[in-house]
Amino acid sequence: MYKVKDIAEWFVQRASADVNKGGDYLTQLKLQKLLYYAQGFYMAFNNGEKLFREKIIHLPYGPVVEALIPTLKSFSNNPIYSLNVNIPEINEQTLAILNIVYKNLGQYSAYKLVELTHSETPWQHTKQGEEISPKDICQYIKDHYIKK
Repeated sequence: MYKVKDIAEWFVQRASADVNKGGDYLTQLKLQKLLYYAQGFYMAFNNGEKLFREKIIHLPYGPVVEALIPTLKSFSNNPIYSLNVNIPEINEQTLAILNIVYKNLGQYSAYKLVELTHSETPWQHTKQGEEISPKDICQYIKDHYIKK
């Protein structure tokens, strides 16, 4: 299991590497959605095992890793260049999953990801401020994103 800040920094660095190829830096809104999907995809590929232990909660703009709110708050809507975290070694299987999430969902704007998460049952079936069930996230990803 990884620390959510390490996975967040991986996404920040991955997006930064694409800027010269026409990509965009991440904002906190987009980063939070990518972390939500990373957790779901990781769990779906690993029999429900979590990528990180921090809770994902229902907030008005979609799923959010609650523990990251204080860290990301200072960025507001500005690009995130770094969270100043040294990423530990991430195993190949995990990197493959993170790259799947980034390749398939990182292409969307933050607001498109908000729209997408709002259309999905894990967010819809959770009250504002409550934790979104990791089991529900995992099952939704299995049912709607992973080809059998």
